[in-house]
Amino acid sequence: MKILITGGGGRVGTQLAGELAQDHELRLLDVAPIDDPQGEVIEGSVADWDTVERAVRGMDAIAHLAIHNPGERQHETYEQYIQSDVDIGLKGTDMLLYAAQQQSLRRFVYTSSLNVYSARYPDAGNHLRDSDETLSAEHYGTVKWLAEELCRHYALRQGLSTVVVRFNSVTFPDVWEACGCDRDNPWQAPTRVHIEDVVRAVRLALEKEHIQWGRCLISGANSGNLFDTDTAQELIGFKAKYGFDVGRMYKDGELIAGD
Repeated sequence: MKILITGGGGRVGTQLAGELAQDHELRLLDVAPIDDPQGEVIEGSVADWDTVERAVRGMDAIAHLAIHNPGERQHETYEQYIQSDVDIGLKGTDMLLYAAQQQSLRRFVYTSSLNVYSARYPDAGNHLRDSDETLSAEHYGTVKWLAEELCRHYALRQGLSTVVVRFNSVTFPDVWEACGCDRDNPWQAPTRVHIEDVVRAVRLALEKEHIQWGRCLISGANSGNLFDTDTAQELIGFKAKYGFDVGRMYKDGELIAGD
């Protein structure tokens, strides 16, 4: 399968490309140059139609990872921030969906975020489910939810097979260990998902057959079980291998890091 990865030069995009390159032909779209790419590279923005049309042409599927990083708000005026957030998060997603539908792609996978729920995260002992009402505490999460609704429109009204995967806090083991393994902030451990589980979830969402539309939560096998991932297992066959607790990381239930 020929797959376009937007945001292909980011940390998640790089890991995904390394996994998919074993079995698929890749094209990577990013606003910056990519070192040692795992496929053809197109440099440009998802908010530019000519770039989008060229990037999508000849592809079979899209993994849409490109985002306007929420951290950019520290370096931009709020007016600049919301403009970029809308341009990349909504305009870019809409144009990618339109190009994918026009070219009859087999699958569009949109990587969303648990930030769509950030104003209503669950308390200890409760679950957050796909069916729970969304409400974000910030602009970024609200844009993510609006982009999800664009995906739902293209799936159910325009016939484009589309899957939305909502990620919890994507965690790289080196960063997790460097930041103190959540000892200073115990709330973080239940909200994590390992990068290898993230990559596997996107791959499953791209390759799983006979899906017209679906949306699911992707979280780790973490203590407290705050996030219900049953829909992910039913929809794409995903079940987390990694789990996090304060000071500990597990794989398949076995302690692999921490004390």
